[in-house]
Amino acid sequence: MILKLDFLEIIVQDLNQAIEWYKKVLELYPEGEVVSNEEGRWVRLCSNSGDDVIALWEAQIKPTDETKINSNFVPVFITNDLVSDVERIKELGFVFEEGIREREQYRITTIKDCSGNLIQLYESK
Repeated sequence: MILKLDFLEIIVQDLNQAIEWYKKVLELYPEGEVVSNEEGRWVRLCSNSGDDVIALWEAQIKPTDETKINSNFVPVFITNDLVSDVERIKELGFVFEEGIREREQYRITTIKDCSGNLIQLYESK
């Protein structure tokens, strides 16, 4: 029986750059030290509340066009003030893939991280 999702791992090209991007843009911080082994480097990030959110993984062997993993997963992060967060992130110099999409029960927008992964920010109404 599956109990729950433990974490979502995002594959990044440069772990140090990604850690800084996720700190600056999404305000997620490393939980402990970076773990290194023969397969690559890995770190878990958490929110200010201390909740585990994601893990970042940088493979030791960089993918080629033939071996590159193409993901259909898009992490969605909850915010309590999407408009303010979008303004803050834009002030940092980052560009969103789209404007804020307003729906009856929520609003959502999409940005790419420093490795080109799509990330969505979501606010319930």
